[in-house]
Amino acid sequence: MDLKTFEEQLPEIQKKELAVVIFKGTTGADGVNWCGDCVEADPHINKVLVPLCKEKDVPIYYVEVGDRPTWKDPNHPLRKHPVCKVTSVPTIWLFQKGKATRSISDMCNNDDMLAELLEDL
Repeated sequence: MDLKTFEEQLPEIQKKELAVVIFKGTTGADGVNWCGDCVEADPHINKVLVPLCKEKDVPIYYVEVGDRPTWKDPNHPLRKHPVCKVTSVPTIWLFQKGKATRSISDMCNNDDMLAELLEDL
């Protein structure tokens, strides 16, 4: 989903007991994501986090932050978001009972860190 759709769906996401929101660079028309860190993290997210979310019945929402120039704008709305501030991509936020409570940004390619996101839940 794009930022506008995320803002529209945020109230529904916040109604969930648990939810995971993954913020990443937008994939271009050529099928390539400009964010190298996002590309590197994807296999780890798919190997570790997606199965854990399925096992625990936790929905995952993917939010594309825009193309590189859009994201690099210091006034990008997510950089100052009141609910889940995002300063780098990829960033993964865990929502618990309506609040963004845990996040991972620079370790999204670390299987252990991804597993810890849902630990004790």
